Amino acid sequence: MRFQPRAGWKPRALILTALWLSVCCGKPWALEIHVPDDYPSITQGLQHAWSGDSVVVECGTYVESAMLVRSGVTLRSATGSPNCVVIDGGQNGSILRCWNAPLRARIEGITFMHGGAYNDADGGGCNIQSAQVGIHSCRFISNYAGSQGGGIYAVDSDVLVDNCEFSDNRATESEVGAGEGGAVYCGGTTLEVIYSTFTENVGHHGGGGGRGGAIFATSSQVAISDSEFYGNYSDNNLGGGGGAVYASGAELLVDGSRFEANWTYGIGGAISQSGLNCTITKTVFQENSSGYGADGSSIAAGGDELLIVTSQFVRASATPSLGCEVLASASTALRVEQSTFVSTGVAQSTSYLRGGEDPQIVDCLLVLGEGLTAYSCGIAAPSFHCCDIYSPFGDAWVDCYADQLGVNGNIEADPQFCGIPGSGNYYLQSDSPCAPNNNGCGELIGALPVNCDAVSTAETSISAIKALY
Repeated sequence: MRFQPRAGWKPRALILTALWLSVCCGKPWALEIHVPDDYPSITQGLQHAWSGDSVVVECGTYVESAMLVRSGVTLRSATGSPNCVVIDGGQNGSILRCWNAPLRARIEGITFMHGGAYNDADGGGCNIQSAQVGIHSCRFISNYAGSQGGGIYAVDSDVLVDNCEFSDNRATESEVGAGEGGAVYCGGTTLEVIYSTFTENVGHHGGGGGRGGAIFATSSQVAISDSEFYGNYSDNNLGGGGGAVYASGAELLVDGSRFEANWTYGIGGAISQSGLNCTITKTVFQENSSGYGADGSSIAAGGDELLIVTSQFVRASATPSLGCEVLASASTALRVEQSTFVSTGVAQSTSYLRGGEDPQIVDCLLVLGEGLTAYSCGIAAPSFHCCDIYSPFGDAWVDCYADQLGVNGNIEADPQFCGIPGSGNYYLQSDSPCAPNNNGCGELIGALPVNCDAVSTAETSISAIKALY
């Protein structure tokens, strides 16, 4: 009589045989292990997965923590969407661990929430050490770290974060903690972040020094592109800073991204960076702030070089910031190219730019609010080339750069935006003096090109702005 398997029967013996062959004789094929069909829990599925295998999790909520992803293993939801699988850590330590993994592990389509615990568990969502890991289409919500990395903690690793969301994650104080990296902490790590969002994450330390509301990096290389940071903050002013990103002794590259309403009591409402080079390209900064007399409402840099290219800074009058928009240390080579700075009302900030070694401002457009200057002359005298500094409230070319008006292509003229200040539309009208055909330099002044006729007031979106780059 021929054997007839019962309904729903799974060939577990074949799985065990394959595992035995992989250990004893070299792995002949990759396995796809299904949870809960093959094993009832994600933990058990991962325990039986080896390099090249995939653990596929059916949709549902799983209350688990302290799971280990081995080198070269893939963990993913059945649909590849974070709406499918939620892993609730129950504040019982790190949800997922990936340690000593020379072959890239892959994590895809998972929501991690309630990982970690106060005063415990660095990396409430994922704890990564000496590993290569790709994290794709995942969500990290309300995870906690006793000290570092509420969502992800990574040291001596190579980590890719792709199309992920981080919300309400916290790196909070402990007796010896630092409150660093509300969403992500990386040390000695190469971190690449693309197409991701960070919202209301917190780096907090009650005794002082909370740093990096969203990301903290030390001795690392960090590249961020096409990502958004909104409402992240570090909430102590004693040695802290970096409302969204804090990079110490780290090289930082930001491209095609947006920072809005991030804040800190320290320096660098959006970004605080020191030690190496910081390059910002095609990025929008809007209404970021630093408080208690600190500087760098959007960026504070103390590294070797700060380069800002084709970027846009918008300052609203109601934003409670007392410092300049961009602060560079006296030893930092500052260069700003083809960027736009706009204030929409009475300014509480003292200036847009301050500091830097031999500061060079080239092809830039600076529209001043009442009481605002383009550059603070207390540290160094800047060099402007083909710039338009304009104020509807009086003279714009003042202080140590007053004699540069009319020299090197510099002008003082209404830029003729397509929209009114505050609309978010800072494209140029066809008759703008900042358009290449209308100024003596023959170059675009500012970040955005002509996009309307002289009488147009049409508005646009950040997506349309990015599409032009």
